[in-house]
Amino acid sequence: MGLGWLFPTMARLIPAKCPQCAAGVNVDPDHDVVRCEYCGTTSFIDRPKRQAAPPPNMPVVHLPQPPSAGSSVGAILIVVSIVTMVAVGAVFGMSWSRSNTPPRTTAPAKAPKPTVAPKREPRIHIAMGAPIAADVDGNGSQELIVRIRKDGTTAHAAYDPRTGKFLWTTEAPGLGHSVKSIVASDRLFAADDKGQITAYLLRDGKQQWTTSLGEKLQSFCEGQDGAIRVITAAKEVKRIDAASGGQTTETSGECKMIKASGTSMSPGMSDPRDRRDYDAPPGVDGYHCGSVRVTGSANYFVPDRCQKEGIAYDALDGMSVDRIWRDGDGFIVLGYKRPGTRTPMVARAKARSSKPEWSAVVPTGNPLDATPGAPTAATIVGDLLVVAWSKGVTAFDKKTGERRWSTEGSAGELIGAGDRIAVWNRTNMRVLDAKTGKVTGRLGI
Repeated sequence: MGLGWLFPTMARLIPAKCPQCAAGVNVDPDHDVVRCEYCGTTSFIDRPKRQAAPPPNMPVVHLPQPPSAGSSVGAILIVVSIVTMVAVGAVFGMSWSRSNTPPRTTAPAKAPKPTVAPKREPRIHIAMGAPIAADVDGNGSQELIVRIRKDGTTAHAAYDPRTGKFLWTTEAPGLGHSVKSIVASDRLFAADDKGQITAYLLRDGKQQWTTSLGEKLQSFCEGQDGAIRVITAAKEVKRIDAASGGQTTETSGECKMIKASGTSMSPGMSDPRDRRDYDAPPGVDGYHCGSVRVTGSANYFVPDRCQKEGIAYDALDGMSVDRIWRDGDGFIVLGYKRPGTRTPMVARAKARSSKPEWSAVVPTGNPLDATPGAPTAATIVGDLLVVAWSKGVTAFDKKTGERRWSTEGSAGELIGAGDRIAVWNRTNMRVLDAKTGKVTGRLGI
């Protein structure tokens, strides 16, 4: 008899992670590519001892080196030996027990009570779109509005970062992945890729109304007079009443865009002259640095907005400036080391001065461990400037530059929520204590 009864044929699929969103994928080692069912990314499969190079700009899934034949045979022999020893020992033990145990009378055994399997709690995953900080229950502290996937459906939920509990979860109408969300006028507004906007009351997550734009939403704008404004893909500006969802099309007036969760507001996204930094913390004026030349049917030059504010991209000693945030009588500066390797740096400086009040390299340990360029994410929490780089998160005293704490783990975005900081990474979120940097909670995979 062979060993097939002991070692059944294993499935050829190999579990791995998508390099784009970290979702699980099953890789067939005989194939050249694998497609992520969650984010749709197609990745090249890098097999051991493979000579072919991946196509340019295609993500790569690396498969581990398979164990050698010698180690596999050795493992089989060890397992067979153990099974044989256990079987012999069991036979010997049963014989000894029967020959040495006196006979006794026992009562008939009662039938065991049927066991009830514990109720399985549905696993919660983080969906696309960074959390939004908002005071949900009106107690003065901020909670986090997160998008979650639960048992195959997508919904919004209010999450308390101090207790790790959900305060409410909206109904899950299947909004899909392309959802843009904002909080305004004591409501949560969510727009899907079908042109529908749904409003939920912030205090309890109850759906209040749904309205159709007749076109995809491009961006939310700052609201006023109990209304929100949006720009559609057709470049129309629409005013939507926050209480009823009634809408009117506006023919004039400025629509100052605001960043919504689920969007990427790169500089000049809709207008090259718009140099605002939409990733700046709420209430902070921020700008991307550098001039822009536009050619074609419209030929014009956009001067450096940071230079207009008093700090040009090459104005500070020892660093180049990527973006600036107004902070009292000065500016928080995010950039990288110059000259030399472009190590992420931060500083605080006054306008019209080339000497920063303080400056610091962001990474701890070897600065060359960091991906070159400006910090990947940053926010302001109280008196702290919290900055992310490729391998960690560091907090500085924004007035003195003192390094308060550092912790490992990269961040897609940083969101301040009172005395907590949400570190969001597309499919998961961890919560840090703003004073110490210690992890106090986790959500997602």
